Order: sequence, then C-alpha cells, then structure tokens
Amino acid sequence: MNSRARPTEFECSHVKQYPSRPMPSTKKSKIIDSAPYRLAAKTRVIYGDTDCMGVVYHGSYIRYMEHARVEAMRNLGVSYAGMERMGVGLPVTELSIKYLAPGRYDDFVSLWVALLRVSWARLHFSYELVVEAGDREGLTERQILARGETHHGCMALSDKRATKMPDEVYTRLIAEV
Repeated sequence: MNSRARPTEFECSHVKQYPSRPMPSTKKSKIIDSAPYRLAAKTRVIYGDTDCMGVVYHGSYIRYMEHARVEAMRNLGVSYAGMERMGVGLPVTELSIKYLAPGRYDDFVSLWVALLRVSWARLHFSYELVVEAGDREGLTERQILARGETHHGCMALSDKRATKMPDEVYTRLIAEV
C-alpha cells in the first residue's frame, strides 16, 4: 500500500476535471431550510406491498412517496394530470430513501411531505412515512418507517427537453414555500 497523502498527477489522469460553476442564484427560486411537513395522505399496507415475511418491500416506499407528492400538489391546487394537459411533466431526477423501521402488512401509513425548494424549472420534496400511534395493533408511539427526498425537473412532454414551469403552477407552488 502506498503511504503518500496525495496521488500524483499520473494517478489522477483518468479523472475528468470540470470547471467549477457558480452557485445558482436563489433570486429565481425559493428555498426553505425547515419547511413544515404536512399530512398529504394515508394508505393501508396491502399484501402486494410486502415481501414473503410480511415486511414492506423497499421499492413500495417509492410508490408511497409518489402518492404523497401527488396528493400534496393536489392540495396546493396543482394536479399532475392538469400539468400534463399543459404539456409539461415533472420527472424524478434524484431520489434518496433512508429506511428506519420496517413497515408491516396492514399498517396504516401516514405520508408526510414538505416542499423544500421551488424554481422555474425544479422542485425538491422531502418525505416522512410514519405509522402513527394506534395505526398498528399494539403500537403506542409514533414510528417513522422511512425518510426520503426527491428532486424533479420540469420537462416539455412534446420533445422531452427541460422547460420552464407554467406560470400558474409556479405561482401556486412558490406561495407555499
């Protein structure tokens, strides 16, 4: 093993060096450091959401997060179907999940969501998926199953290229953040 602190230029020659970019301006976006989580929906864990041990399959949490996001936006007066009729979509560009406790068959899961950032072309959501006290037999205190985040870009459905969010959608969302 080589004990040098820094690799030589030769050892790093395979790594591409990109010029540094300035931080994006927040004048066109609104960011909240600690946006409030709001209950977007509740869902019952069905057999199709679980593995053979009766534990929620890890991929099911992505559907729960989508359910929370769609309902949260609907509560703000913005529907995904309406956006598609306007010719735009919001594909996921980044997703992360941290699993904290196992969800189980028949749990009643509360889907909490916070809109952290809105810009003309991007959205950033945070999620908490929770079984509240009393929503699982024998559970006496709130149990957070998972936390996650998604980032979305605004895309024109006609050519699948990045585009500006429609003014009415942006106005409704920015008022929330």
